[in-house]
This record gives sequence, structure tokens and C-alpha cells, in this order.
Amino acid sequence: MRKLVISLLVVALLALFVGCSSEARSREQAEAQLDAIEERSAREDPEAWEETLRQREMQPEMAPRWRERNIRELMDFNEVLERAISDAPLEQLLAEIEPFQEDSFNTALNGRSSGREYMVGTILSLDSWGTVDVLRLMDNDRMYTVQKSIDGGLLYIFFGHEDDFLTQTSRNAIYVAEKLTHSDMANLVVGDDISLVESIDPVAMRWRSVFEGLIEREREEIEWGVEEEDRRRRWDGNFQSKHLLTDGLLVIDYEQVGNSFVIENISFFDDFRVPGTGFHEGVIFDYSIRPEDYPWW
Repeated sequence: MRKLVISLLVVALLALFVGCSSEARSREQAEAQLDAIEERSAREDPEAWEETLRQREMQPEMAPRWRERNIRELMDFNEVLERAISDAPLEQLLAEIEPFQEDSFNTALNGRSSGREYMVGTILSLDSWGTVDVLRLMDNDRMYTVQKSIDGGLLYIFFGHEDDFLTQTSRNAIYVAEKLTHSDMANLVVGDDISLVESIDPVAMRWRSVFEGLIEREREEIEWGVEEEDRRRRWDGNFQSKHLLTDGLLVIDYEQVGNSFVIENISFFDDFRVPGTGFHEGVIFDYSIRPEDYPWW
């Protein structure tokens, strides 16, 4: 019995030692990352970096706390990457993961028809309300996560580095219901009703729901007396759906006609790169994914 107790104590001490060593290595890595980020910031934007230093001088007691917060954030970020980055087949990975609920689609895409892009924050903020289980790392320093909905579609959320954030920040998102090509939608023309789009790509039905929600929200804000300038800051009044195809991204603009929506303009981006508008003017949103990560059904 005594030997068993001693053995258990040895195992516990070894586990504690390994845990402490792992924590120390993780912290050392995060500290090195933070130092590199600060060096790059000072080099690339000296004026902004001088302002950061000035703020630290004004609140010297806060500087250690800010550094510790940043280190912990980087440690958490690295843990998510280590856990979620994988090259395994998507079907295999998602088979073991609980599908997201219906409202996740609205969380990701509601308001997107205004041309604004999805801004959930960082990978860490996404992980806080729904675990990031699958991350794909692209060659051009982009990442995207993939989630499967309860009705079978796939939600892709794209991330990229921003100067003002330590970790990767969400840039755009898109929902895919079926694996389609540009030729599948080539017969659509200006003046067609959205129902024709829905007959080809079921995701258009989701976009119609988004449009109707935007209209209802607009009606409520008018009743509440919200100024038009403030309303347009949240939504510019345009209706737009995006369709991720195997050979490019199709963007369709609509105008409301009665109780429906008809096509006003069709744009196709064979490089998957779409220029931002409004607040995001000058930003290029990249929707490309790995060929093997399209719906497999």
C-alpha cells in the first residue's frame, strides 16, 4: 500500500513539473512574440509607437498590467492554434463536432448585405462563445475556421493580421450550402427574381431572410426617431448576397420590388478577392479556401 501511495505521489509530482514546464515555455514564447510585435510597431509606425510610450509614461503603474494582459492573450491564442490547426480532411474533423445552431448564421451574416464585413473580433473572442475547433492556415498568412450548421451548410470565418491587434482578427465570413461553379449560375440576369437564385443556390433563402430582417429593423428605427445618418452608418440600404463558388466569388446586388427582390447587378471575382466599400474602402477581402474544403456532399 505504501509503495502504491509513493508511486501515485511521484506521478502527481511529475505531472505538476511537466505542467509548470509547459506553462513556462508557453509564457517564454508569448513574451518573445510580444517583443517582436512591439519592435515591428516601432519600426513601421514610429509616431503611433511614440504615443504608446507616452501613455505608458503617464500611467507607469499600468504598464506591467498591460504587458501581462498581452502576454496572457498571446498564450491563449497560441493554445487555440495548437489545438485547432489541422490538415486532416474536413469531413472527418466536422464529424466529431457539434453543429452550430440556427442563430449563428444571423450572428455571422446579419447586416452583411450593406457591404460591411463580419467583425466578431479576434480568434479568441470567437473561441469564447463557440469553441474554435477547426482552423486552416493559408500560405498568405490568412486563417479561416469552418463550422457546420444543423441544416448541413458550412460557415467560413476568415482571419488576418491587423496592426492594432496582437492576434488574428476576423475580416469576413460566408455561408455555403452546396458545391457550385460559376457555370451553375451563368444564366442569371439583371431583372431576375431572387427566387431564381434560390432555386440554384439554397443559401439565397438565408440572404432573403437577412434582407427582410434589415427592412424590419429600418422600420423600427424610423419609428424610434433614429436619424437617417445614424441608420445608414449601420446599414446603407443596399441588398447584396455573396456566393462562394469553386472557381470564384459571385456577388449579386438586388433592389426591392414589392414583397420580393430582383437582381440589379451581378459581379464575379475569379480571384475570390473583393474590394471593400464604405467604411472598408481600400480593404481587399479574400474569400479563397482550400479546394478540398468545399461541401463534400
